[in-house]
Amino acid sequence: GRWRRLPSMPQRRCFGAVHCDARRRLWVVGGGDTLLRGATCSSGIHVLALQGTAGGGGGGGGAGGHAVAGWQAAGAMRRPRCGLALASDARRDTLFLVGGYSGGTEYQDTVETFDPARAEARCSDSALAPPPPS
Repeated sequence: GRWRRLPSMPQRRCFGAVHCDARRRLWVVGGGDTLLRGATCSSGIHVLALQGTAGGGGGGGGAGGHAVAGWQAAGAMRRPRCGLALASDARRDTLFLVGGYSGGTEYQDTVETFDPARAEARCSDSALAPPPPS
């Protein structure tokens, strides 16, 4: 395999989350301007539609079979964060944004769900809290 260059992101970021979903969309979520404490964190959600095959055949043009239209702003998280985890549920076309750092001394214990079709984020403030003792 060979590395191929894709379009540059609309803004520089470090410590963001990246995920490629079952529909061959590359998601970049959050991130900040530095890895150091006091970072300014982003709430941005951007997506890059990939087509073609990883081996460079089919799908025509672009970066070795990855025909792309460029990065698109897809929405925003309810809370800016970097250093978060990102996953998707292909059955529901939903992204899950988990934890992260929001700048200053604010670390997130929240989980947000993002619906790409509606460009809507929802937040559950206690989603990562341990269950109450029994």
